[in-house]
Amino acid sequence: MRKYEALLLCGMIAMAVLVGCSGGGSGTSVPVTTAAPETTATVQTTAAKAETTGATLAAVESTFQEEPETEEKVYDETIAFTATTLYSETHAGLGVDYHENYVYQMVMDKFNIDMELWACASAEAKEKQRIWINGGTMPDLMRWSSFSLSEYLTYVDQGMLKALPDDWKTKWPHLAKDIKATGLEEAYTIDGKLYIIPDAVFANFVEVQGSLPQHISLYFRKDWAEEVGLSGLGEDGTMTMAELKEYLQKVKDSGLTQTPLVGTTDYLNDLFYRGTGVNSQIYVETEDGFIYEPAAEEYTQMISTMQEWFNEGLIDPDYFLQTDVNYSRQMFGSGMAAALTNGGSAANIDTIIDLLKESGYENPAGDGILGYVQIEKEKGERYTSATNNYWASYVFSPNVDDKTQERILDMMDWIGSEEGQISRLRGIRGVDWDYQPDGSVAQLDGQPLEGSKDGMNLFSSVSICGDDYQLSGYDDTKDPLAVQWAKDAYAIRYEGTVWPLSLNYQTFAGESKSNYSVPVTDKITEIVSGNLDVESAWSSFLDEYKGIWQPLLDDLNATYY
Repeated sequence: MRKYEALLLCGMIAMAVLVGCSGGGSGTSVPVTTAAPETTATVQTTAAKAETTGATLAAVESTFQEEPETEEKVYDETIAFTATTLYSETHAGLGVDYHENYVYQMVMDKFNIDMELWACASAEAKEKQRIWINGGTMPDLMRWSSFSLSEYLTYVDQGMLKALPDDWKTKWPHLAKDIKATGLEEAYTIDGKLYIIPDAVFANFVEVQGSLPQHISLYFRKDWAEEVGLSGLGEDGTMTMAELKEYLQKVKDSGLTQTPLVGTTDYLNDLFYRGTGVNSQIYVETEDGFIYEPAAEEYTQMISTMQEWFNEGLIDPDYFLQTDVNYSRQMFGSGMAAALTNGGSAANIDTIIDLLKESGYENPAGDGILGYVQIEKEKGERYTSATNNYWASYVFSPNVDDKTQERILDMMDWIGSEEGQISRLRGIRGVDWDYQPDGSVAQLDGQPLEGSKDGMNLFSSVSICGDDYQLSGYDDTKDPLAVQWAKDAYAIRYEGTVWPLSLNYQTFAGESKSNYSVPVTDKITEIVSGNLDVESAWSSFLDEYKGIWQPLLDDLNATYY
């Protein structure tokens, strides 16, 4: 008997004993040990102050929704199917045998399935998935990372995707809850049927409705700030653009670094969008109709500000070459940069902390080495764009038989549950982890699990991305300060202007949208790094591509206004 089967048998016995007294699981609402206000986190879909909602993500240690009651099924027949998951795009070509993964074995045994994962490297995913769908050769379940609404509508019309069963909402309640949390169910339903599963990001541990603020944030060297006479900089979790510029200039002048600010081109652009109060979305919906944001006056002002900083040597001179997020992280973590603009989730913060630890700092977050802030235009004036509460989508091949589809949906429904998310990351309940009397979760043997953190991404983003697990209070793989900072940052962002997403724009599927391709980011980078005249270069650029962006603008306004 292999180790996994022995543990599974022990787990079945343990769970039989614990089922009557455990502090959580399906059908129960699990309490949290740390104090939290008696409020529910609600995303603002319009620009407003957090106090009008009564709650923020940061204020909630964990907000548990009632887990739908489900019946434990027994599966006598083994069902085999093919699939792509995030693993297919990131790990499948590395020669790692996923069959030996502990978490994989657990899920296969639980549902009596044999899931064959196909390789689909992220660089080739868009073209490969399109060929699969059009050629009728797609896997039974496919993670559609290059989702296009217009293509979706075409594929559905031509019978190239299989719809979910009519009773999917009642049959798979966890999945239904997660899909509802994305806010996209209605938009993707065609003639009463849903042919796609958009997976939620926050759904089990933190309640979010529809969309949430982007988590992009700024990291800086707190010890360097003190060294150049800026003690206390960013201690309230915010930093204005003027304060950031002063810090970068002083650190550069002191000789601590000659590369003050680093980040990929996208992250650096976003810093200046938010720091100058410019909406980073291309087509912005207003009360009077859509506008093409790059044609707005404030857009050229933002580019001018960025160019000014670049010319003053405050931005990495090679930033226009950097598309790999790990490059800028390593620059900052190794002490070669004073500030980094990057993702600001608990996992992102934890990664930066680990990089600083590798550089010899034992406790960079707690010892005043690392600073973490939200950028402001001026004191108290902050902006961010909303982002959808979903990350990827899954579709079924039209060749999948009903029995196979149902078994796959059983698996996805469990993965989308609270217990499934914890199990995906921590192993078998009753063997590796379990709820404690106080409602917390503990690893029973005290040892790191082979499948811990789902290192191979086998089930990451299968029905749910599950980033909210990091904020649940259950995830002891993250530095506690990283978790707290991430929650505090959400509160700060909610207090500012959250530019809402336009569902009208997202669900518009006209030909003009399919044809839209304007290299806005590339042009900004060219103007900034090439020291071109901003006004004339940007004006010429807009004129050059007007035949592409204007038709879409006209169609949006004609359709919705």
